[in-house]
Amino acid sequence: MGWRSQVPPSARQPCCARTIKTAVPALIGVPGVLALLSAIQNLAPHKNATEFLLLPPFAVIAYLVFQNPRARVSHLRSIVILPCLGAISGQLCFHYLGFSPIGVAAATSIVFALQAVLRADMPPALALAVLAMLLHTDSPTYTLGVLEGTLTIFIVFRLWLPLAVRTARREQ
Repeated sequence: MGWRSQVPPSARQPCCARTIKTAVPALIGVPGVLALLSAIQNLAPHKNATEFLLLPPFAVIAYLVFQNPRARVSHLRSIVILPCLGAISGQLCFHYLGFSPIGVAAATSIVFALQAVLRADMPPALALAVLAMLLHTDSPTYTLGVLEGTLTIFIVFRLWLPLAVRTARREQ
């Protein structure tokens, strides 16, 4: 009874086959979601000059979700709730503590605590908290923009997921 018997059959495939199966959904889903987010941000009434700064964290969220749809980050708490709470915590820390080492440390600690409480793992939530501080955001439009973007990613992911599952079953 060697180590190979403990490896699930899906992991015994050649590395190239596994890479193609996980890369193709990400190659289709991530650019599609980012194009949709760009279009939505261009049409949004609360559009401002800093909206483009939200795309990199959204790109990471989309990649993490579409690259491995069965990962523990592929649920509402990680995709929508934690990033929005991260944005809110960054705004509140900026409002009360300013963009200072203490403010950044407080925002970071809050996001880490929220990750533990929500049992959610989404690294861009921390980036969105710090970005709120860097942008000196005081209005709710930043958090609304984060909510809009993360909800878009979540909805597209949930619509895409059954298609990806059917495709994966056909390949097996």
